[in-house]
This record gives sequence, C-alpha cells and structure tokens, in this order.
Amino acid sequence: MTMKRSKLIILLTSVILFAPAAAGQRERTVTPKAPDYKDATMWYTEDADPDGTGADVFYVVSTWEEDWTDKRGRVSHYADVWNPEHREHMGTEMRIAASFMAPGNRFWSAFYRHTTMEAFLTRDEDIIHERARLAMDDVCAAFDVFLQERDSSRPLIIAGFSQGGMAVVELLKHMDDETYSKLAGAYVIGYKVTARDLAETKHIKAAEGESDLGVTICYNSVKDVKYVHSVLADTEFAINPVNWRTDATPAILHDTITVTLSPAYHVLVVTGYEGAEYKPYKDFINVGDLHSAEPWLYRECIQENMALRASEWRRLKGPVKPYFTVDQLPDLIQCLPAPPDTVSAQFGYDMQRYMWGLTQRLDPVRAEIVKGDAVWGYQPLLNQFAEAFGVQVTPEATPEIWRLMETALTTTDQMRVQPKAFYHRKRPFERFNEPTLTGEDDELRGEGSYPSGHTMRGWSVAMLLAEINPAAANALYARGWMYGESRVIAGAHWQSDVDASRVAASIAVTALHTSPEFLAQMARAQEECRRLLAK
Repeated sequence: MTMKRSKLIILLTSVILFAPAAAGQRERTVTPKAPDYKDATMWYTEDADPDGTGADVFYVVSTWEEDWTDKRGRVSHYADVWNPEHREHMGTEMRIAASFMAPGNRFWSAFYRHTTMEAFLTRDEDIIHERARLAMDDVCAAFDVFLQERDSSRPLIIAGFSQGGMAVVELLKHMDDETYSKLAGAYVIGYKVTARDLAETKHIKAAEGESDLGVTICYNSVKDVKYVHSVLADTEFAINPVNWRTDATPAILHDTITVTLSPAYHVLVVTGYEGAEYKPYKDFINVGDLHSAEPWLYRECIQENMALRASEWRRLKGPVKPYFTVDQLPDLIQCLPAPPDTVSAQFGYDMQRYMWGLTQRLDPVRAEIVKGDAVWGYQPLLNQFAEAFGVQVTPEATPEIWRLMETALTTTDQMRVQPKAFYHRKRPFERFNEPTLTGEDDELRGEGSYPSGHTMRGWSVAMLLAEINPAAANALYARGWMYGESRVIAGAHWQSDVDASRVAASIAVTALHTSPEFLAQMARAQEECRRLLAK
C-alpha cells in the first residue's frame, strides 16, 4: 500500500511539474513591437522622378529571418522592425530593388514584421497564412499611410518578391475601387495567385501583354516543370516578363538565356542559366527552381515594363488634355446663323415641333428613351449608343475608345460655351412655363438654349463611333438623330437648336481631324474595336 501511495505521489508530482512546463513552452513566444508608419524611420524611400512624369512604386520585401530567440528565451516567428540586424537585411533588398524600380519613379518600401522561414518550411498552407496574417496587416497599414502621403493623381505600381508577392495579392484585396483605378500594374514576383485569391477580389486581372493596365504580373522560374514549388509557384496564371507573352513562345534574355512559359504549369522554364550563385536552402528553394533569382534575373525587363505601364496609364487614365484650346477651334458664333427671331417663319416651325414633342411624350417607350438621353455625362451618353455600336464602351473594357471619346468630347464641349452665353436664348419650357419631361427645369433654367450641348455631344459620338466601326454607321447615325430629337420632346430645346447643333458637331469633328494626336488615338481605337468584335 505504501509503495502504491509513493508511486501515486511521484505520478502526481510529475503531472504538476511537467504539465505546466509543457504549457509554458508553448507560450514562450514573443511578437515584436508593431511599427509606426507615421515614423519616417519605418520607410526606405527614393524620389527619382524630378519631372513628375513617372509612377509611385510601393515595394514589399521578401522573407529574410528565421525563428529567433530574445534575451528571455522567447521564440519569435516574425522579423523585428526595431532590430538593427533585421532592418539591415530588409534594407539590403530595398536598396537593390530601388536600383531598378526607382529610376523615373517615386519609390516606397516599408519595414514590416514578415513571418519567418519556418512558417513556409512547414509547407502547410493553413500555418503559413495564419502566421503571415500579422505580416500582411503590417503591409496593409503601411499601404494606407502611403496612400495618404502620395499624390493620388499619379499612376500606382505595387510589387513584391516571395512573401512580398503574397503581400501584393493581399493589397489587391485590401484596396478600394478608387485606389485600384490608379493601378498601372501589380507585380507578384516569385509567388502565386490562387483560385481562392481570384474569388475574393475583382482587382486581380491577369496581365495579357506588356502595356495593359490594372493587371497583375505573376511569374515563377524553374529549370524544369518537375520543380514547380507548390507553396510558392502553384499559380492560376503567369506571363513571360521577357517577351510579355502568355503562350509558349520562347524569349532570349541576356543573349544566352532562353525563357519559355509553360501554359500548362504557369511557370517560366529557363535554360542557359543555372542560378549557381544561389545555394539550396533546407531543400526548400533553389533546388531546381530559381526562386532566389526571380527579381534580379529580369531586372531590366521589369524596369522597362514599369516605365511603359506608367506611361500608358498617364496616356489613358491621366488628366485629359484637350486636342485644342477653345481659341484654336472654330467659332460657332461666326460659323452658324443666329437662332430664329420669335416673329420669323423659322420660329413658327420651332413652335410646331414643340407641339409635336408633346405628342411624342404619350409613347411610354419613347418617353423613357428621352429620359435616358437627358442624363449628362460621358458614360451615360455612350451607354445610349452601345446597342448601335455593338460594343459597350467603358474605361475598363475599351480604354482606347474611351480615351478617344473622353478627349474628343472634352475638346468639342468648349465650343458651345460662348454661343450659349452670347445668344442667351430662352428654352421652350421657360417660354411656355411648362415642365420638361426629364425634370431638368431647375438645372437648365437661365442657361442659353442655342446651341444644344446634348445634341452636339450625341451627333459627335455618332460620327466618331461610325468612324471607329464603319459597319455600324447606319445604326449610329439613326441613333444620333434620335438623340437630338429627344431634346425637343423633353421641352429642353427648340428644333432649330438641335439642327444647328448637328452642324456644329460636324464642324467640331472635322476640326479634330487636324490633330495628329487625335488621328493616332483614332487608329488605336479602331484597332481595339476590331479586336473586340473579332472575339
């Protein structure tokens, strides 16, 4: 009995001594102090854009640290942004990345608590993402401060390598639509984009060429497809950063290296380069893959591509610069006759057409078209012509056509201002003290009726879209005519306003054709239209 009691005491003592010790081991971890991104020391920046014509580049570094132990014996799974050694590691990559990403741009890179290599060595996606959550939160917090500080009129580029590539994917999920509209490109270097990532945001759109905008550029390099890394490179899409193709067309890099995209595996197969300067790491990377070489092997390609995408963003999405100033355009006061006098036969016809318009309002289908035609703005206007044109014109789906229309209409809109003020013609609904069909009374009251700005826009759109897609010309001109008539039916304009405005639009579009910039953009718009209609 005594022996049994002694064994029981020993067993209980073991439980008391060792169970807390085991629990203590699990808890002896430490999370480094969070960075304060209002503190300039948390950033590496370079402003290499003295002319203000480049982009803002936000770069996220890769994984540098292994698990480490503090003075109290606690293990940390994260880099410490306050630790000089960790900062130097991250700073080394920041400086190298800036050497080819900063020229011509403004470069920003934040120190962050990236998760250590041990998370990735588990090859367990759940552990990796659980550990990386803190790191991704740091990057998103830094990005929000960056957005507050940067000039939002400039194109945006985000880029990251390895764990930094993971962060780029998270930033695409994190950013709002307004920020995404500024994106020239997102570079996921040496990491993957998964089906789950694609399902979680509409901001990830695979790059298809060298100059498309708002796209994600993703690539991973291997010596053979058998070395595809499931943790890093099992991606849904990729592009070859040497020839910017998504098919298997090989590209030559540095005269001796062949880079070929495998469409089946979405990886770059590289021959003529062994990556011997990068030693294998714990049988995880650099063992048939070329992970450690990813950003640096293609540095010239990335530098040139960032510049190209930034330039394309400014051309297609930057502030609109009219093809001509108002002083360089025809003067409609001199080109067009004055509006009819109220005692003239022409004004009698205006009165007849006003009464005709009232009868047209009785047709509910036509009345709804009139209301749609009244909505001011480029997108609502182009929506009204979508069926006739055969393509829905939007900044995202048809950037070349949109830019042409946006710039052309911004130019021609200038022409209506002076004659409206000069003649200050009273509108029909004002003369008869009757409401418009479209509810525009307060907005239009007191603004000159001659010429009609809506009609000028509508007829200009019909002419420009017919030039882009001649096969749709008949339908477009019919719709353009109807668009002008809608202003009579609405009670917003006289028939003579509308008739003069069609002539004014023809004058305006003719003037546009004397601009080399307009002609070049028209050619790009025509090519885009042909490509879309061929799908």
